[in-house]
Amino acid sequence: RVAVAVAEFESRAERSCPLKDALTTPQGDEYCVGGDLGSDTAVMLLGDSHAGQWRRALEEVAEQEGIKLLVRQHSGCPPYRLDIVEPGGDDKREVCTDAQAGNLRVIDELDPDAIIISTWSGYQGFLRHPDGSTPTPDEEVAMWGDAVAELTAAIDERGIPLAAIIDAILRRQPTVEL
Repeated sequence: RVAVAVAEFESRAERSCPLKDALTTPQGDEYCVGGDLGSDTAVMLLGDSHAGQWRRALEEVAEQEGIKLLVRQHSGCPPYRLDIVEPGGDDKREVCTDAQAGNLRVIDELDPDAIIISTWSGYQGFLRHPDGSTPTPDEEVAMWGDAVAELTAAIDERGIPLAAIIDAILRRQPTVEL
């Protein structure tokens, strides 16, 4: 199992865009390109590390189908405009705010024919209000819904078809006092 995992990690590193080889738009926003690099048809994969988990499979399909795959991935940050904190910390992750702000710039610059979004389903408890306070669970649901609606509406306004890969549902174990 270890050898298989190491081989998988190494093959990911040899794919079209290890993080150190990311391309940038004129505005400085990073992205990767894979699949059929000569294709006039481009699909963008947008999201966090859970989107990145799909990159290799989507890149293979893109190569087979003659599609360019554009990847905009920011690990540890949802693609939606949400303030989050590092697990175990209280500081807002400015890297996420910067990455989220760049998503539409990258979309506008690269003009993909379609977009696929994928993100981790476990950000519950890591969201923060703009003032840094912790939202209630109901407020988190509303914040998440508003952020998803904002990004999907912006993509829809550009006339770009959108799909989502739904992450496995995260089930938190109840706390049991002994």
